[in-house]
Amino acid sequence: MLQALAACEKATRSGPWKGMSQARDGRTREHPRRPLVLIPALGGSEELLAPFVAALSSSLEVTVLEPPGFGDAPSPVGAPSTRTLARAALELWDEEGLGRADLFGISLGGMVAQWMALEAPDRIGRLVLASTTDLGLRALAGAGLRELAMARCLLLPEGDAMACLTAEVLDDGPAASPEVEAQAEHAARAHPRSKGDLLWLTAAAAAHDTRSELADLETHTLVLSGEADGLIPLDDQRAMAARLPHAHHITLSELGHDITLESPERTAATVLDFLAPPPPR
Repeated sequence: MLQALAACEKATRSGPWKGMSQARDGRTREHPRRPLVLIPALGGSEELLAPFVAALSSSLEVTVLEPPGFGDAPSPVGAPSTRTLARAALELWDEEGLGRADLFGISLGGMVAQWMALEAPDRIGRLVLASTTDLGLRALAGAGLRELAMARCLLLPEGDAMACLTAEVLDDGPAASPEVEAQAEHAARAHPRSKGDLLWLTAAAAAHDTRSELADLETHTLVLSGEADGLIPLDDQRAMAARLPHAHHITLSELGHDITLESPERTAATVLDFLAPPPPR
């Protein structure tokens, strides 16, 4: 399987969010806004993050990067690894001409963001790790029936596999309305991935482990969790926050795994509070 996956194209494309340098009334702001880079979840894309980006963009300059296997980016290559994805994302960072910025990653994107912060700490201002863990294999192994349900999705035709995975992720969210589920399904079908890509990304998430490295990360970090997250145990997310030297953990009540989709405004408000500069002394 890995040899077959290695034959895929090398990724060189990013998914920057266009037009975020302007205010909502179309006028360019006099003062540049604080830059924020977003890394989506497995199956995520610019389109799926659009409501969350809109909630952030009045205060921040937002760029969405799609590493290999995400959104419309080419397929990943080599042995499955979140570190490989992080290095590809940092290459995209350079291609987009981004300077120092804050970084937000959710789920698998949060695992990628961990390695990005570890490999390029000088580029990262503050870090937000949402619905993620520093020990992927334990999280997936502990998912039980959810793990089996997500594995079943990979048996479906390629056009349906992504939509099925997205639905399973949303299944634990009390705030996931039919409208949100419909939006997620539409985005998933608009940006389908091959079964090979999905298997590669799932294997990368399962093998993820940054426990020892995060103990040396000096970046100020917010660990953000949904109270009803049925995919990554809250205990694992709390343990990751405890291992980080400069981390603060917040749990959002009545939200599941995909907090950016279930409640983009509430999630954005929490992120903005964390990123806000301290008041003058």
